[in-house]
Amino acid sequence: MGASSSRPEPVGVLLLGLDAVGKTTLLYQMQRLSSSTATIETSTPTIGMNVEQLEMGGLRFVSWDIGGSLKVRPLWHHYFQITQGLIFVVDASDLDRRDTERGELRELLRDERLQHWPLLVLANKQDLPRARTVAQVTDDLHLDSLIGRHWFIAPAAFATGDGIDALDWMRVAVGAGKKPAKRNWTALAANLDTSGELLTIWAAGRSNRSVESDVQDAENA
Repeated sequence: MGASSSRPEPVGVLLLGLDAVGKTTLLYQMQRLSSSTATIETSTPTIGMNVEQLEMGGLRFVSWDIGGSLKVRPLWHHYFQITQGLIFVVDASDLDRRDTERGELRELLRDERLQHWPLLVLANKQDLPRARTVAQVTDDLHLDSLIGRHWFIAPAAFATGDGIDALDWMRVAVGAGKKPAKRNWTALAANLDTSGELLTIWAAGRSNRSVESDVQDAENA
């Protein structure tokens, strides 16, 4: 009886990105906003690889910097075996490493163990003046070319706490939470898109559907 009443194991989710894109800031913001006593655990499985973990809201986030040394990559598969989703964080203000971030994401998605994982892309640092829009990051990462993968991209500014609620999408995608509360996605898009075009903020890997249709689906949910 005691075992059946215990809370379920959290679902593991990878939180990855290049160095200095804001992953640790996101973890600390989640910790600050949590009503629980969640703490960030830091470990160093090998030289050159620092792993941070935080359990919150039915998810266990596992984070480290990708890119750089190839020697640590063989260790990644240990974490692939205990996780079911991928959150990829991008520094939207970094225009010099666009090719690197695209290459690293592609390399991750080629791994057959991640083949059916949902993908959440967070375009961070939207509060900086030269930040790329969500539409531009979508193009830079070639997200529209992803076939058969459930994905979503959202704007964020972790320094101010904006965009963290996009994690609700991942909770639902991996079956660890209820459907996110209804939000005015159209207004959000209008506020963030400086070019006047509606942003792809409710993308689900269905490039044949219009953005307007995806937003309407979100608002009717």
